[in-house]
Order: sequence, then structure tokens, then C-alpha cells
Amino acid sequence: MRHNREMLIAGGVRFYGPEYLRFRERTLEKMFGIHERARELNKRTPEEQLAFLAKGAHHVVFSEENFIGPLHDGKGHVSLPLYAEAGPRLLAFRERLPNVPLRLFFSIRRPDAFLQSAYSQALLAGTFLSPESFRRRNPIEEVDWVELLDRINATPDHDGLFVWQYEAYQLLLRPLTRPMMGWGFARRLEVKTDRVHQGLSSAALDQILEWHAAGRKGDIAAEARKKYPVSDAYPKFRLFSKEVSEAAAAWYGTQIDEIREKNGIQLVELPNRLRDQVTS
Repeated sequence: MRHNREMLIAGGVRFYGPEYLRFRERTLEKMFGIHERARELNKRTPEEQLAFLAKGAHHVVFSEENFIGPLHDGKGHVSLPLYAEAGPRLLAFRERLPNVPLRLFFSIRRPDAFLQSAYSQALLAGTFLSPESFRRRNPIEEVDWVELLDRINATPDHDGLFVWQYEAYQLLLRPLTRPMMGWGFARRLEVKTDRVHQGLSSAALDQILEWHAAGRKGDIAAEARKKYPVSDAYPKFRLFSKEVSEAAAAWYGTQIDEIREKNGIQLVELPNRLRDQVTS
């Protein structure tokens, strides 16, 4: 959204993403006084803070997955159940702005690909585990999107929970802008196709674990990723076997079917003719 910033502002939308919201004094918790100490430090009321951020806009969009809690515990465990603090944090936010229309947006991902990404993030954050250790600590069957979405959907008086598959994000970005920002932006939105976070190749993973075993210090995961980028020469690392991934894909499909039938949740989907373009 950053590269569409000027167009959004001109159309009455203010967008705030991680590059803004992860500064220490700009977290949603602090800006809106979700914790008592934050209320003591922030001289603005929640309504005043929202007006300050809106700067006259009719829509304000916050994009920050860390707001609903950490993904990792710092020891190689994905926090389970997924984002256990999501419900209380969203409730606290709602209570600070009870009269403001609130729409919620959330992306889900195939469980095996989600855990593979989490493993890469753990390595890049300096938690060095073998693939075997990570798999033992993070059972794939515990990536339960239905359970998490039920907790998010329990947020009082929200104006819709919109869910989409991460795998189809680039194809769904324009349809998602309609409930997020209004109808006027979909056709004008410039969509970037490059990946924000590149995964790890098998060669990069081997290098990371070798350097770690040898006691090498520094940002070794990022160095290895740069040295052996995912390419034809360096194939992408796979955390799970083909059989496990196929089973995960089937279970993911079952979860999507269940989500589709939930009251209060709108699953934003591709037309059937485009679904074969989606990859993990």
C-alpha cells in the first residue's frame, strides 16, 4: 500500500503499516491507550488520536499482525493456539473506540507453508533449530484457522470480518480494497508482484546450520539467504514431505469450506476459473 500512498490520501484514506506502527511510541496499544500506563502517557483521547491519524480522511487502515500477539515465543515454538491474545486485544481496542465503525481483515495460509515461513522467520530472528526439532515443536495439525477466526469474529459490534487466502493475495488485492477502502480504488491500485519476504533455499539452510554449529556470530541467516537466494540453481527448502503437504492442503480445503459457512465472516474468493493460478 505504501507505493499507493498519494493516491489513497487524495481519495480520503490514510494507511498505516508496520513501518509506522512498530516504532516504540506508535504501537496501537500506546496510541490508543489500551494499557493503563499508555493512557497515562498519551494526552489524547482515543477519538482525538484517531482524528489525528485520519487527518480528515474518511477511512483509516491499520495493518499490523503483531497487534494480535506474537507468532513465536523466541524458543522456536509457534504460539499455540495461534495468536492466543487476539480476542482480548481486539476487545480492548473496540472498547477504546466503541462508536467507530470497525472492519476486520485477516489472511489465512496453507498450514505447511505457514509453518515453513514461521521456521524461516525463527532462523532470521536468531533461533537456530534443525527442521526436525521445529517440526516436533510445532505440530502441523494445530494450525487451526477456524478456531482463531471464531475468536476474532467474537469482537463486539464489528462491521464484518473479511478473510482471504494468502496464496491468492495478488489476485484478490483489488476485490479486497472495496470493503477496506471503498469502491473508488480498485481499478487505480498499483499492484506490486515482488515478494516482500523471500524464503530460504536448501543451500542457505545448510549454510545457516553449518555456521551456527561452528559458532559463527552475526546475522548468519540473512547472510546465507543472500549468498544462496532461491533460484533455479538453489531450490527452495521444503520443511515437509510431499505426502504431508498434500494432507495439509486437503485439511486446509476443509477449513476453508467451514469458514465459508460462518456467520459474520466473508470469505473473499477468486472465481472458479482463476483458482488454478493459486500456488503456495
